[in-house]
Amino acid sequence: MQSHLLAHLVLGALLPASHCPETQPISHAAPCKAIEDVLPGQVVYPETSAYSLSNNYWSSRQSELEPPCFVLPSSAEDVSKTLKLLTSRGTPFTVKSGGHVTFAGGSSIQHGVTIDLRKMDSIVVLEDRTMASLGPGLRWINVSQALDPIGLAAVGARSANVGVSGLILGGGISYLSGGHGLACDNVRNFQIVLASGDIVDANPTVNKDLYWALRGGGGASFGIVTRFDIDVYEQGGVWGKITFWPLSKTPDVLITFIGMSREVLHRDKDAHILFIVGTFDPSAPPMVSTFTYHLNHLNPPDGLFDTFEGLARIPGQLKNNTVITNISDHLGVLVGLHGQRQTWLATMVRDGVASGIFMNQVMELYQEYSDGIKAEGAALGEYLIVALIIQPITSTTTEAMKRNGGNALGLETDEFPLFLISPTASWVNPALDSFIEERSDKFIRDVDELAKTSGFYHGFKYLNYAGKSQDVFSSYGKANHQRLQEVALAYDPRGLLRTLWKGYFNVY
Repeated sequence: MQSHLLAHLVLGALLPASHCPETQPISHAAPCKAIEDVLPGQVVYPETSAYSLSNNYWSSRQSELEPPCFVLPSSAEDVSKTLKLLTSRGTPFTVKSGGHVTFAGGSSIQHGVTIDLRKMDSIVVLEDRTMASLGPGLRWINVSQALDPIGLAAVGARSANVGVSGLILGGGISYLSGGHGLACDNVRNFQIVLASGDIVDANPTVNKDLYWALRGGGGASFGIVTRFDIDVYEQGGVWGKITFWPLSKTPDVLITFIGMSREVLHRDKDAHILFIVGTFDPSAPPMVSTFTYHLNHLNPPDGLFDTFEGLARIPGQLKNNTVITNISDHLGVLVGLHGQRQTWLATMVRDGVASGIFMNQVMELYQEYSDGIKAEGAALGEYLIVALIIQPITSTTTEAMKRNGGNALGLETDEFPLFLISPTASWVNPALDSFIEERSDKFIRDVDELAKTSGFYHGFKYLNYAGKSQDVFSSYGKANHQRLQEVALAYDPRGLLRTLWKGYFNVY
C-alpha cells in the first residue's frame, strides 16, 4: 500500500473556422495549415481527441498552455520539413517527448506550435543484442517492456512514464548507472535534425563536438533528436527492497543511508539506493523510506546484503517489501501522480567527514519548507504531497561517465559520493503556484548556503530535476558552459533555435 502511495511523488486565416480559437493570434495559427499541406493528417487541432492526447502532460501546469495545433511527425524527414517551415516563418515552437517537465512552457506553448514526437516510437534491437535504436517519442516503460522478455536492459529511467528523449539529453540516472554511467553515456549515435533542417548523425567519429554536447546539454540549443542508438546489456530479474519508518526515525535512516552510499556503492556497481522522506497521502502520516536495489542478486559481493540489512536493524519499521522482478515492474512503483500541478528542483552537495551533521541540518531545512507549504495549502483547504529525495552519485558512476570522451556535465570522480538533493511537491490549486515555487527556490538557496558554510558545497544543478529559475549550465563549469555555447553556435549560426524554441533550458 505504501509503495503505491509513493507513486504520488515521487510528465487563423488559413485554418478551417472550427480550428481557429479566438485566443490564438493568426500569425501563430497560420503555420499549422502550411505544415498540414506538407504533412497531411499529421496536424491536430483543438476540440479533437488527438489534440487532447497531445496536450496531456504529467504536470497540469503544462497542459494549461494550448497551442493552435500539435504536429505529429513520424520520421526524421517529417521533423525536417516541419522545422524548415517554422524557422522560415519565424514561428515560435516547442518540442514534446514524454512531457515530464514540471513547469508551464517546459515542453508546451501557448502562442506557437508544439511538435509532439509520440508517433516516433520504434524500437529496433540489433541481432548481436548489444544495441537498440529508440524513437524519441517512446517512454521508458515501452523500452523496458520490449527488452525484459529477451533478457536485456537499457540505462534508462526509473519511472515508467518518463520520456526517452528528455531523460537522455539531460543525463539520465538509472538502476544501471553504477556500472554504466548515465543514460547519455550509453548513446552510440544520435540522429538529429539541425536548425537548418539537415539530418545528421553525431557520434564519436562524426560531429564529435555535437555528440559531446548532446550528452547532458539538452536538445533545445542544438536540434531535434530523432533517433537514439544506445547500448543494451544482459539483465535478469532485479532485487529490490522498499522500507518505511515513522518520521522520527529519519536521523537513524539517514546516517545508515549515507554509510551505505559510501561503503556499498563505492565497491559494488550493481547496487542502487534512494532515500525519500515526506508526506505521501492524506490518510498517512509523514514517513521516511529507502529504496535499495541490486542487479546481480544471484552473485552479490561478499557482505553486500549484510550491509543492506543495516537498514533492517533500525527498529520501528512500518512496512517493508522485497521483490525480485523485471525492470518494468520496478518502473511501475515510482510513476508519479499524473495530472496534478508539480514542482521539483535540485542541487548537489559533497559527502565527507561529519557530513551526517550537515545532512541532519538539511533535514531541518526541509521540515521548515514542508511545514510552510503544507500550512499554506491547508489554509486553502488542500493537502499537499511534499517530499525530499536524496540520491548518491558515486565514483563508479562518475568513472563510467568518462567513456567516449566524457559528457558535458562536468562531474569529477571523488573518493566520497556526491548527493543530489531534490524537493518535490504536488498540488491542485493554481493559487498555490507562486508560493510553492518561491519556497522551493528558497529551500535550495538555503541548502546551498548551508553547504558553503559547512564545506560540503558542490552546486551542480541536474537538468532533469531543475526548476525554471535554476541556472543549469553554469553549474557544469565555465569551460563546459562555454564549449556548449560554441557548439550551439557552430550548428545553428543564425541562432534560430535560440530565438524560436521556447520553454526548456537553453545553453545561452
